[in-house]
Amino acid sequence: MSIFADIKKYKLIKQCLEYICYRHPKSNLYNLSSRDGKFVGRMVAMPEYIPDGMLYNPKKSNYYSLYIKRLFIERDFRGKGAGKALLNIAAKDSYRRQCDGNVHLIAQALEAGGAPPQPFYRKYGFDSQNKTHMEAVDEFITNGTPLPKYRWTTPMYLVKKK
Repeated sequence: MSIFADIKKYKLIKQCLEYICYRHPKSNLYNLSSRDGKFVGRMVAMPEYIPDGMLYNPKKSNYYSLYIKRLFIERDFRGKGAGKALLNIAAKDSYRRQCDGNVHLIAQALEAGGAPPQPFYRKYGFDSQNKTHMEAVDEFITNGTPLPKYRWTTPMYLVKKK
C-alpha cells in the first residue's frame, strides 16, 4: 500500500508548487516543493477533538478541529506565499478530515531570534482568546509597534470566512 494518498498541484501567484500528503491514521505530513524539486516547506496536521472550546474557539464546544502541529518554510521561500499555500491546504483538508473547516494551532517561534509567527497567522484570519497578545499583534500589523522580545505562545483558531 502506497503512503502517497494524493498528489496535487497548487498554484501561487508567480510559481507553481506541488505538495505531497503522506497520510497516516492520526496525522498528515504535507511536503511542499517547487516545480524544480526544491524543498519549500512542511506542515504536520491532525484532527483533534476539542471537548471545551474556550481555549480555541469560544463559540464552540465539543467539536473536531484540524490541529496544525508544525508549519515550517525554508528561509528562501518565506514571504512568497508558501505558508499561505499550506494554510489553504489545511483549511480545505479540515473538511476532508471531518473537522467542518475548523483549524487551530499554537503559535510560537521555534528558532532562536526568529520572527514571531502570530502576525502571519493573524493576517491569514486566525484569532485567539488571549486578547493581550492579539492587541499587540494588531498594533504591530497596523502601526509597526514592536512585539515583545521574549518568546510567547498563543493558542489560535481560524475564523471561518463567510
